[in-house]
Amino acid sequence: MNSDKIVYEYLLGCGFNPKLLGFKYLIDAINIYLESEYINSYEKDIYLTVANKYDKNPGAIKKAIKNAIDTAALNYNLDDESCVFNAVSNVKSGSIAAAEFIACSAQKIKYHT
Repeated sequence: MNSDKIVYEYLLGCGFNPKLLGFKYLIDAINIYLESEYINSYEKDIYLTVANKYDKNPGAIKKAIKNAIDTAALNYNLDDESCVFNAVSNVKSGSIAAAEFIACSAQKIKYHT
């Protein structure tokens, strides 16, 4: 199974809406994390790479990813442990850092699939 499909299925299981623009950016961001040995800067190593792929501004990529994460978190059942929402800080307040979600999700996918 290719990594895009694995990440796609994982995000669907977390309650993400595939119609949101940030959903496809998040797939790319998690795949970049999975394929990299070391992430020095999310701004350069992830958001800029995704932005270049879609000819967008890195800030727009980060904002779309954050919107997708926040939307999914609002609908997430905190008793469900299939996603990393329980592992990231401030999930109950709705303030989840995109970088933290990307890293935790990549690690969960890498070690649990």
